Amino acid sequence: MCAQVVTGFRAAVAASVMVMAGWNGAAVAAQPDLQAAAMRTPAPVHIRNHRGGFLPHIVAEMQSLVRSGAEVRIDGGFCFSACTVFLASDRVCVAPWTQFGFHAPSNPQTRRKLTGQAFEHATRHVARYYNPQLARWWMNEGRHTRQGLAMLTGADLIAMGYRACSSQGVTSG
Repeated sequence: MCAQVVTGFRAAVAASVMVMAGWNGAAVAAQPDLQAAAMRTPAPVHIRNHRGGFLPHIVAEMQSLVRSGAEVRIDGGFCFSACTVFLASDRVCVAPWTQFGFHAPSNPQTRRKLTGQAFEHATRHVARYYNPQLARWWMNEGRHTRQGLAMLTGADLIAMGYRACSSQGVTSG
């Protein structure tokens, strides 16, 4: 029954558009597609106070969000460690106040920091999830942080080319 109501509503909107457009076929043809797209758009996903976790799990979650088309809003107090992989979404925005924490990769079984070729491979892999400016910072500074976290703010990331979250959603930038 809901689908019939929506269909009826779409027909009424299409008829209204035809009258207002003076029977402009292009406007009428586009109207149902816009409505259908709006109905399929998933709600924004908020990433807030995320401590990170096992990188492959976070990557899988990020890839699922990308496939869904959801807007990813990193707008909490912090996003640490593997959480920063969410920056790879093409529909990501960041809040200027959010604190982002980066550190050298470690072995998940031993919790020891990687060295040598394993370090190079892992850090280059992580850099692929960042835009060019952040990847450059990561390779020069962030990946070498072996104690604690190297911190950047959302404002820092916005200056590096990431989009700022607005109260309505992603802003241009």
